[in-house]
Amino acid sequence: MSFIIEETIAQLVENIRSEYQENKNLSEGTLSMLSYLFDFTATQALDLVDHKCVSHIVSSSGRELYKVQRNTSEFHICLKNSNYCTCPSFIFHVLKKEHFMCKHKLAVILSSAMGLCKEVQYADETITLMLVGE
Repeated sequence: MSFIIEETIAQLVENIRSEYQENKNLSEGTLSMLSYLFDFTATQALDLVDHKCVSHIVSSSGRELYKVQRNTSEFHICLKNSNYCTCPSFIFHVLKKEHFMCKHKLAVILSSAMGLCKEVQYADETITLMLVGE
């Protein structure tokens, strides 16, 4: 991702944080900017946010990651400080530079900015198993 895109996204996230903190919703302008930058991925990510699918997980040793779970049988892991997700879209679209990020990572960014993540604490062993896909 280019520096200009990263800075644009960072500024947008800061706007989302302050806008949501003040109004508890996002303006049409903000939603339009999300749609412009992320196309349909923005709609999918906002759906995940609306359904409270994002959990911020902290291990007993302080490691952090995010779990995005829409149903009981499937979840995806996003790392805190990188644009990484365990979903197929990350591999097939993000790594090929067709999209800036997948819907899961965007949902994590939006949920964090709006303060809507479920806070969960797990043992280190549990997080290790989640990362290796068990």
